Amino acid sequence: MKWGSQKKSIALGLLVLAVTLPFIAAATTANLPRFGVTVNFPTTLDVFTRDMAQDDPVLKLYGLTADEARSQLDSEGLDVMAVDIAGTFTLTLQVRADDRTLADMDAQTLTALAAAYKGQAYELFTARGNPYILIKADNGVDLACVFLGGGMRYELMLNANHRLSASMVSLLKGIAANTDFDLGQ
Repeated sequence: MKWGSQKKSIALGLLVLAVTLPFIAAATTANLPRFGVTVNFPTTLDVFTRDMAQDDPVLKLYGLTADEARSQLDSEGLDVMAVDIAGTFTLTLQVRADDRTLADMDAQTLTALAAAYKGQAYELFTARGNPYILIKADNGVDLACVFLGGGMRYELMLNANHRLSASMVSLLKGIAANTDFDLGQ
């Protein structure tokens, strides 16, 4: 193996570690029992859920009570909200009933779905056997990761304070890869 290829291998290994390391010790697990969904979020996010304990340190950090956090999520129709501890983006998660599946969609339907999220380009990817569509909005700051299947729509949205970065895309894909769907399998 030549030194140049060793450097590339080391760089690739470090990139994989950087993307997966925050998930090894997930700070928060959000359970959404009405849909059979469990989402593991990395330690780099402050996560607000509907079932937060009153003594959760994240609440104290933001000067909120569990009831106030729940009320805020309810008012926005969200199941989870997460804030990057560096303050560069926020994430929201909404799961709701939807009978469509990505597998049943043709290119025209997928393009229309991307347009609904204010994007033109989309990427299909699979994580843990589940198909997702990743949509970058044309504004350059919004990113959607959507799973359609099992009678639900899982919608993970990232809103960057400035421009989207490759690490934000990797993080969103990593969260998708750390989501468990109880789809009766």
